[in-house]
Amino acid sequence: MFLRTAFAAMLLLSLPALTPALAQAPEAPAAVDAPPPPESALQEPAAAPASAAAAPVPLDNPVYTQDTPVEKIAADPQAKAILDRDIPGLLSDIRYPLFKGMSLKAMSQASDGDLTQETVNKTVADLQALFPR
Repeated sequence: MFLRTAFAAMLLLSLPALTPALAQAPEAPAAVDAPPPPESALQEPAAAPASAAAAPVPLDNPVYTQDTPVEKIAADPQAKAILDRDIPGLLSDIRYPLFKGMSLKAMSQASDGDLTQETVNKTVADLQALFPR
């Protein structure tokens, strides 16, 4: 069932690896007689005051969406059980390493109908039911 999905995922994952190499501008040669950086550039910047930015509060309950990578969902045992129930064979597929970084939405778009948006929506609803807000 996931043969086309895995193939499409492999193609999608290989594109980002090729794109930066093609888009990279040639680097300018480093100047041989460049002066050393000033002492002030070597010092660490001063720490921002505590009141300037509040520290982010870690979420006890993760929020899963259709854009969450499958690998992140599968790392949570409860969410993994939902993936196994709603999309059987996804995590046990031999090509899982190829598409684990993709989101359910991206997999659905690349699957050519094997993974429907309806299945993705049901799975996301089940995942969000794990941790009600």
